[in-house]
Amino acid sequence: MEPSSVEICNNWKSDSTTIMNLIKDVRSFKKDYNDTDIQSEYKNEQMNKTVIKINKKYINTIITLHAVRVRDVTPEKVISDYGIKQRNLIINELKKNQSSKYLFALGEAGNNPLLDLLISLNLSICDNCFKATGRYEMLCEIPKVEISDEGIGCTYSKFNSGIDGGSSPGDSSETIEVEIRCIIKSKSDAVKINKGSINQLKSKIKCINYDSSFSSEKVILILEKM
Repeated sequence: MEPSSVEICNNWKSDSTTIMNLIKDVRSFKKDYNDTDIQSEYKNEQMNKTVIKINKKYINTIITLHAVRVRDVTPEKVISDYGIKQRNLIINELKKNQSSKYLFALGEAGNNPLLDLLISLNLSICDNCFKATGRYEMLCEIPKVEISDEGIGCTYSKFNSGIDGGSSPGDSSETIEVEIRCIIKSKSDAVKINKGSINQLKSKIKCINYDSSFSSEKVILILEKM
């Protein structure tokens, strides 16, 4: 059954609150135009430390989101033998950099979801660096809402996504981008998912990453469907 316009508003607010609760401690270190070099360096260090704490706290806990929109479903890929060689080059450089040592607080590559995510982002244009696992990855977003034409309740935006960063429905000035990558084990489950569909999602948290610039914030959630 389709949600009512009021339920759409409530779902967006609920999902926004759920994700904001995950990242609320790290948002205080968001970059600001007025930061001095010393303040910027301090914030970066504290942000990195806090992201590690967040992952330690929430990995393998259950999260329920009321409305996620499917962008695509693709075969899940992990790093290949060639990719491991490229990964080792990246790791060697990271370990030389004092500011990057925080990445290893959750363990070494292969057993450290945050480090693995950041390495995979760096190797994303390398086709030979990855191989299929036999599982599937559902790429999702949180559809932003707009005030309905009647002025009561909300409708889903067709083009905009993100959670409420303190704004009201219809105001995109403080929207936080959220990218969700949800692992699906079964092909029979994966083929039932339609691109563009909006569904409830209950899953386990495998990794949380947060980043910000002067004008935007982004959250990446790696989940595993239950």
